Amino acid sequence: MPVRKVGPTRRSVSGYRRAPVGRGLVEFESTLERDFIVRCRFDRAVETVEAQPVRIAYTVDGSRRTRVPDFLVTYSAAARKPPLLCDIKYRAELRGDWLLLKPKLEAAYRYALARGWRYRIFTERQIRTQLLVNARFLLRFDNPHVEYGDEQSRALVIQSLDKHGPQSVAQLTADRLQHLPSEAALPLLWALIARGAVLADLNAPLTRESTLWLPT
Repeated sequence: MPVRKVGPTRRSVSGYRRAPVGRGLVEFESTLERDFIVRCRFDRAVETVEAQPVRIAYTVDGSRRTRVPDFLVTYSAAARKPPLLCDIKYRAELRGDWLLLKPKLEAAYRYALARGWRYRIFTERQIRTQLLVNARFLLRFDNPHVEYGDEQSRALVIQSLDKHGPQSVAQLTADRLQHLPSEAALPLLWALIARGAVLADLNAPLTRESTLWLPT
């Protein structure tokens, strides 16, 4: 549960985004935080994302203060990664407010280190990458109330990948979904990726040449 309530900010953008599948909603206070949550949603190693996770006490010039980092990310057991405490900052904000931010960020680093966690600052340079482009694209195919293709066609894709191993989007549409027009076959594959039934390299552009495979 968040230790601080998210409200209106000077960034003028706040709200909720769905976390990784089945993990509920996560609050955000900027478009950059929103984009970070979207990225995490399509990172299959991520188990949970918690906003405003902990309140940290620290001292500056003899004065006791507290602050709350932006997110705590936990990972699946298979990922073998410690929890990640993180702050989301625009690069211009870091440059302009560095002297004010430095003791806050250092306090978060020490807090994470003492618990065996990692700590990281994410800026738009790390967040707004090809992975985010793909994640935004796949969001439109992740509506639980919409089915793309029919159950038999989806099963054919899974069976083919299980039997023959990784294949390109073009191969699957030509060999297994030839009974469907391309305007139906492609959304079916994008939906399977969006829902985690099929995997692809989301750090590269999604095209007909993209290779798909099954989760292990």
